[in-house]
Amino acid sequence: MLNTEEEYIFDYLSGNQSVADEKLFNVWLDGSAHRRILFKKCCKEYYKIRWSCRWNKVSAGNSFLQVQERLRRESRIQIFKYAALIVILLTVGGGFFYWNTSSLDLIAEATEDGIFRIDTNKPILTLGNGKQIVLSVDTQVEQSLAGTDITLVDSNSLMYSINSSLDCLSVNYNRLTIPRGCEFYLTLSDGSRVWLNAGSELKYPEIFCKKERKVYLSGEAYFEVAQDSTAPFKVHVSGMELEVLGTGFNVQAYGDEDVITTTLVTGKIVQYYPAIHKKIFLEPARQSVYNSSSGTLVTQPADIQEAIGWKDAKIIARNQRLDDILRALSRWYDFEVIYENPELKDIRFHLHSNRFDNIRMILDILQATNGIHVRYQGNKIYINK
Repeated sequence: MLNTEEEYIFDYLSGNQSVADEKLFNVWLDGSAHRRILFKKCCKEYYKIRWSCRWNKVSAGNSFLQVQERLRRESRIQIFKYAALIVILLTVGGGFFYWNTSSLDLIAEATEDGIFRIDTNKPILTLGNGKQIVLSVDTQVEQSLAGTDITLVDSNSLMYSINSSLDCLSVNYNRLTIPRGCEFYLTLSDGSRVWLNAGSELKYPEIFCKKERKVYLSGEAYFEVAQDSTAPFKVHVSGMELEVLGTGFNVQAYGDEDVITTTLVTGKIVQYYPAIHKKIFLEPARQSVYNSSSGTLVTQPADIQEAIGWKDAKIIARNQRLDDILRALSRWYDFEVIYENPELKDIRFHLHSNRFDNIRMILDILQATNGIHVRYQGNKIYINK
């Protein structure tokens, strides 16, 4: 049985609230850490049963029967939980599940012949021996490897802890791959914490055995590094390596972009750029921006809220190019952008939204503020004047 707070959250997720009600909801949500935790939990449940772009082809009369058919594949406990949720959602929302948000977990799509196809788009943990484990709410990863215990705390949180049989004879690297539409939280064996954004990958040792702690990143991550003056912490990305002793910082270095952006929140960072033979020291509330194509490197004051908003379930863009905004949104909501007028890429926008808002709501805001037109076709978004 859903409580009052959960019903309030699901009503918001349904998109049925007015603009004024949404503002009141955001004030209510920001007023309590407990509510934010509950909100994230409800969002996970919501996206597990939401349909992709063909919900509007499913008749209201048989939609609940179709949902039940899919849920028969789950355990009885899961069936009762999801069925209760679906009743609430169908009651308050009717057919609001038109094409919308991110593929955070299971996505079901009704094909023309009525068969539902389940897509899995979940984080994957690759162990040192090559074994791959799909991480989801149904996966209980708790296995002891050489020197560490690996525990899946919940569907998007993994923890490494050193057990009594510490073995530093060899270093086993693990790889955590986060697909589009997902995010993940990782605690390394030294106690350092890492938040991984959508479309990212982190390679790291099960245990840090030498006088150095080194990880390899592709994508975006926020780090809170455990202090250890005897073992500097290093993050390697293509074209840059940084070293810290204990600090909080964000690195954005996606493989399909030429720019590496590093934002320092607290502590100290030393950065090395081998291609241009430069070494810089970054101070708190500063940001370095390196363009590998042009070879340019600049440091500037950082907008901390904008840089790490993704970690706190916010989408914040201040005077950003439309192309940069949509590229970031497409990783989270998993859609393809097609510009029918390429010059529109450089139009600049301001955006402040909740990361779990309906994507159409977010794009409607952009559409209304600066003379663009958005057209939807499946998981493609066409941008025109």
